[in-house]
Amino acid sequence: VHQDMGNFESALECRQRALDMEIRIHGEEHPAVASSIAGIGGVNQAMGNFESALECIQRALDMEIRIHGEEHPRVAGYIWWMGSLHQEMGNYEESLKRQQRALDMRIQIYGEEHPAVASSINLIGSVHEDMGNFESALECRQRALDMEIRIHGEEHPAVASSIAGIGGV
Repeated sequence: VHQDMGNFESALECRQRALDMEIRIHGEEHPAVASSIAGIGGVNQAMGNFESALECIQRALDMEIRIHGEEHPRVAGYIWWMGSLHQEMGNYEESLKRQQRALDMRIQIYGEEHPAVASSINLIGSVHEDMGNFESALECRQRALDMEIRIHGEEHPAVASSIAGIGGV
């Protein structure tokens, strides 16, 4: 709630308290600890402290890899998040690299037709759009929309979001 209200210092204090508690409860290496570290990264991201956010997400990612191995949904999610952060920072090539890795992992984990796969394709399209590669952006956005329709049907929030994304290209 503090983060949503713009009270970032209070949000960071709460996130740190939660992290300290998770470590006491679970030890240093646990998915809940990684999630708490990532939460601190999310607050930093909201504050525009992208380097601090990247450090937190990298730390959470490294922990998840040690816990679950390389091919796990949580690992793919953190890689996806790092790609999103790089996009916000204007590091488009690095963002594309991370997003492609997350996409490849998600396809391996979930198969070709899954909401997480569509999300990755959509974000790759967004990065291409930011780079001015509008044809590539449109191709990715359309691919994601088609997948969302196959997964959810015509009337679904994910479909509406994908249509809006195409409208923005």
